[in-house]
Amino acid sequence: MTRILVATLGFSMDFILKRVYDREMPDVDEVVILALWTDEGSWGRIKDAYNLLRMTLDKTGVKSSLHKIPYSNRMIGNLREKLREIALKNPEAGIELFLTGGPRILVVATLLAAVSLREDIVGRITVTVYGENFPGTLNIRLSQILVLNRLDKRSEKILHAIAKGITDSGRLMEEVRMPKSSFYLKLSELEELGLIKRMGRGKVGLQEGVDNII
Repeated sequence: MTRILVATLGFSMDFILKRVYDREMPDVDEVVILALWTDEGSWGRIKDAYNLLRMTLDKTGVKSSLHKIPYSNRMIGNLREKLREIALKNPEAGIELFLTGGPRILVVATLLAAVSLREDIVGRITVTVYGENFPGTLNIRLSQILVLNRLDKRSEKILHAIAKGITDSGRLMEEVRMPKSSFYLKLSELEELGLIKRMGRGKVGLQEGVDNII
């Protein structure tokens, strides 16, 4: 699957290059840069950083583009339209929001814009953040976060029990103390929501990344 990295940029390209060349993460085919415009002086520094980034990416065959996001009370709406445009232009691509660089207001506004998109687009988005002063990585599917508010207490108990290592369906049903019919209905619901997976021989497990958010 084609992967488009939508990254927030400040005055430094270092974190974006680190992500593009990170061998432990999926390969990137295209980089779309979102940068905040506040005045001509700061925009000049952003363009200088982007030009260096583009020259480096061009050598490795990774396409890139820079998009100006003016600071205004319409910033979230403008970002929402930009993300929607990227998704519709690339209907088969996975979209990764890389929210490590740039000013905090741009990072937060981009995340808020993403969670307000249509469900089918949200389902294609992952969010990645690197630790800025330590070697840490946060990588989650945005849809997994958004479905958590739909869960009732029984569903939450099932997820927490699986996270503790109880993967056998029989033992899991005993742990959460649910009637058989209700238990298997909940398993089906959690599977449809992308939170658990069937592993064969009556076993279940958490989908990748879920253990980081429950």
